Amino acid sequence: MRKAVQPAHDQSFEDLFSAEEAAVYLRMHVKTLQRLAHDGKVPCARIGKYWRFRLSDLDHWVREHQNRISRPFRVERGEDLDIPA
Repeated sequence: MRKAVQPAHDQSFEDLFSAEEAAVYLRMHVKTLQRLAHDGKVPCARIGKYWRFRLSDLDHWVREHQNRISRPFRVERGEDLDIPA
């Protein structure tokens, strides 16, 4: 794996990942991630002609944009079910 360049004055700088690395992390196709970046739908930085991503920003983005289908369905009481007799 590549070694990230750290600024001398700030050791808390978070690594930036390429679109390919971020796509692997998110388990999506790199072209999909690049399209989301281009459309401004995912947090990223454009450095030159390359998109760069922070994993913490991507984690937050995923948590904020979960669709309701991906959340587990839970029934609290039997009355919640509308089952004809």
